[in-house]
Amino acid sequence: MSAASPAPAPAPAAPTPAAPGEVVPVLSVQHFTKKYGSKVAVSDLSLDVMPGDIYGFIGHNGAGKTTLIKSIVGAQPFEGGVIFVDSKNVLVDPVGSKQVIAYVPDNPDIYEFMSGIKYLNYVSDIFGVPAENRVERITTLANRLGITDSLANAIGSYSHGMKQKLVLISALLHEPKLIILDEPFVGLDPAASFELKKMLHELADRGSAVFFSSHVLEVVEKLCNKIAIIRQGKLLAAGKTDEIRGNASLEEVFLGLEAGAPGVSAEIAQDMATTKDGAAVQPVIPGAPVAAAPAAPAAPAAPAAPAAPAAPAAPAAPAAPAAPAAPAAPAAPAAPAAPAAPAAPAAPTVPGAPVPPGAPVPPSFPKEN
Repeated sequence: MSAASPAPAPAPAAPTPAAPGEVVPVLSVQHFTKKYGSKVAVSDLSLDVMPGDIYGFIGHNGAGKTTLIKSIVGAQPFEGGVIFVDSKNVLVDPVGSKQVIAYVPDNPDIYEFMSGIKYLNYVSDIFGVPAENRVERITTLANRLGITDSLANAIGSYSHGMKQKLVLISALLHEPKLIILDEPFVGLDPAASFELKKMLHELADRGSAVFFSSHVLEVVEKLCNKIAIIRQGKLLAAGKTDEIRGNASLEEVFLGLEAGAPGVSAEIAQDMATTKDGAAVQPVIPGAPVAAAPAAPAAPAAPAAPAAPAAPAAPAAPAAPAAPAAPAAPAAPAAPAAPAAPAAPAAPTVPGAPVPPGAPVPPSFPKEN
């Protein structure tokens, strides 16, 4: 009888103590695994986000970005690995980890019966923002995102973009150590998008960390100092943006890694290796320049087929003889005329009766003496 295999070691409840002077990650994900039933959504993913980082998390739809984000903020459990936020295990100390996090979901589902200002005061109360500070912070953030005039209105009257701005303000009110955003630029107008980028840089400059998912590669490339690329629940690359990108664009690196990922069918690889304008992109090795694909030689023209000989004309068919004319039918004898009916005797006139128009007038009888 064979011995039973040893059980896997439990995840640590706390991270390894830092050495003196060592900077501790604000977010540390270690061997994270999440399943939905028998389907593995994310497998053995690890990454660290340090203070001052603006960390971009990119991947195709369904790659596992939102799955990881929801587990970081405590919105769902997970089966394997461990997540630390500010050195707090999110499963062991969920309240402590949430106190330093701000979360902006991809769909701002908030209390629509409240006014905007009531919602912001409600969030300020939850995070303990002092009354003397919240007015100034709300005013400043609302002015920067252009939503001040709408704060007195019910949230139910807001557009998607206005709700997104309100959630962003609520996330920044308590000056979090870690802000997590899921597709934060969706629904924002260009002015608000520009202002949000400035706000995220200001947060990072103060020592907070930013971790956000996006499918807009140009924004990630310009905004983030670090990136992670996920494909079908597995991490393909993670590190400094410049080191991963090398001499290529982030779009070329992303498409190259996607096209060369194991388990990807030839059809998907061909689709992922094509940019928006249809130009082919070669698989990219991080740090190496991207070589242009050689042009395919033109195919030789096929020789013209010889013309087929004309078919001989068929002889004309002889005309059919005319059919003999049918004899005329004899005329039928005329029928004898019917005898005329005898005239009816005139009816006697009733004295005083009117005579119908057109009727013959009968002879009048002599009056009696």
